[in-house]
Amino acid sequence: MPTFPSNKDIQVGMKVVAELKKDRGTGTLTEGIVKKKLTNVEYDQNGIVVLLEKDQDKIEQQGRVHKILDPNFIDENNPDTHISLHPGENLTNRIKVMNLFSRAKDFIWILNGYFLKQHFEILHEVLETNKNVSEVKILTIVPRQKKDLERLKVYADLFKDEFGDDVSIDFKVINDKNVGYDIHDRFYYTKNQAYTFIELDTLLRNQRANIDLQPEEDFEKNVEDDFMQYWRSSTSYSLFDTDDYVQLVNYFQRLEQKSKK
Repeated sequence: MPTFPSNKDIQVGMKVVAELKKDRGTGTLTEGIVKKKLTNVEYDQNGIVVLLEKDQDKIEQQGRVHKILDPNFIDENNPDTHISLHPGENLTNRIKVMNLFSRAKDFIWILNGYFLKQHFEILHEVLETNKNVSEVKILTIVPRQKKDLERLKVYADLFKDEFGDDVSIDFKVINDKNVGYDIHDRFYYTKNQAYTFIELDTLLRNQRANIDLQPEEDFEKNVEDDFMQYWRSSTSYSLFDTDDYVQLVNYFQRLEQKSKK
């Protein structure tokens, strides 16, 4: 039995293939743009019922959605307030994360416990297609080992070399264990919007996770309390500042010397 798109996967304005009410049982399918969803349940084995926008004959048609034709669809006028990611839905989950970052305006600021190669790959795709972003700030906790710091530095330098001419990019690590313990949620910010989630890596590993949009009236407070105070901290070091990076390297050297005693 075919698996048709669920209610949450279908959005108004999205191009779909549907079995129209008048064509039921004939095998005839029709392409159209979703004007309104008519089914309230999360899933229907026969397909979610929608009303399609007027066709070339100026007629609105009702039908059951069999396939989504533009999975990368972004509804810029209706940003998601709650995004649920589900185990096993690898492609769908990645598309949701990409859609979220791809609608960013002016800037992208991220506070995340770990930052890995695959996270740079996500940002790479976003900046290649989204020309509305002029600033990127990444804030993460210092890696546990020197080799991980060096690898992070290589990825950060490559990222800045590619996009730094058009986008202001900075990457800082927090070298303070107490701060690391204090930060329970991760945050993503863009113009007038603050999202909270568990961990970026969790989102990309296709584990169950949620991304929630914080109330707009709390935006300034969220930015100050959950991002800027750590960004400005004396224990936050930029990977692109020579003196800062030397201090980080010296920190690991001191740890190595202690472990040898």
